[in-house]
Amino acid sequence: MRTFRLDHSTKSGSFFLQSMRAIGHERNIKHLAVAYDCLRHYVDAKKISLETIALTDSYNADYFACQMAHGDTQMLFGLSGSKHAMLNLAGSLASESYEDVNEDSYDAMCEFTNLVNGSYVGVLEGDDEEMDLVPPVCCENCHISTNGQFCVLSLLLDGEQLDMISVIDIIPYMK
Repeated sequence: MRTFRLDHSTKSGSFFLQSMRAIGHERNIKHLAVAYDCLRHYVDAKKISLETIALTDSYNADYFACQMAHGDTQMLFGLSGSKHAMLNLAGSLASESYEDVNEDSYDAMCEFTNLVNGSYVGVLEGDDEEMDLVPPVCCENCHISTNGQFCVLSLLLDGEQLDMISVIDIIPYMK
């Protein structure tokens, strides 16, 4: 696993640019930058701390919400993290408070994956690519593996671990 760690004096735009230079995977980094911009729209930026971007070919998730898109590009955007981080994000998105990860909180997280992928598809379609979004899904205690490497953006949301996952043009397997 290759990891690029954030120098906390770095602004977010520079972080994504430096990550691209350090680990490549430009399309994944742009996907995660779109996701981060969407997150900042719903969550107070003071509650978010960028930590690392890592390349990996597998990932274990206690809680996982994701959406795939197919077309000229194949992609998956996913969210995973601690129970507190996932509930905090769901609450920020739905303007509600959630006590447990359930159908309602997953629905809010899945809507966020749809927002991120819809925004990124808009960027790609500007490059004359066509894409179709697949309905989001969620699961618990799952393992994601691929036939190549994908990017995981780790951040702290109100002090709790939240990961954003970008898989582009490789096949993800979930079990």
